[in-house]
Amino acid sequence: MISTIQSLLRTDTGGPPSPEPVASTDENDHPADGRESDADPGERPFEIDQVFEILKNERRRRVLDHIQEADGQLTLGDLAERIAAEECEKPISQINSQERKRVYVGLYQCHLPKMDDIDAIEYDKARGTIALGEAFAHFERYLPDERPADPDWHTYLHGVSVLGLVTIPLVAVLGATTTGAIWQPVVALTVATAFAVGAALAVLATY
Repeated sequence: MISTIQSLLRTDTGGPPSPEPVASTDENDHPADGRESDADPGERPFEIDQVFEILKNERRRRVLDHIQEADGQLTLGDLAERIAAEECEKPISQINSQERKRVYVGLYQCHLPKMDDIDAIEYDKARGTIALGEAFAHFERYLPDERPADPDWHTYLHGVSVLGLVTIPLVAVLGATTTGAIWQPVVALTVATAFAVGAALAVLATY
């Protein structure tokens, strides 16, 4: 009887119980959801929504643009003047105190603290300086590569001068004929107008 029971027990268990699977603790294993983190362990995670939250405002985009152009640092006063000049579409020398103050207050109270909190910039209130922050690389890729180049007025004026030197003698020669006499004042007026307009624009661009 006892031998029969022992025989049945051996048949049911099939031997000693197998060990339960143990979860791998290898530090190189990937997360269970299959995602990998691109950030370093000590680096602050950054969401694309945070980037666009900053860049959706034109004045904040201009802050990053001007600091980058100034080799990474500007004073609050200089930054306010540059942005005010852009917004008013006039040279810095023509900005009045009210226009400058409006931009200065907006930067001081709203935009700069917000950008500093997210490390887009480093804003030192005590010194009144703004520098590019540790997270600037996240924003840089979405900024324009460079500003549109200013017109080369000197080249333009040289071209008009050469045109005048070539056409004026030609008009003088053609003036001896009836047909040339008709076109002589037209050509001369065209060259003079082109030169005058170019010279005026070049002068305005320097102020």
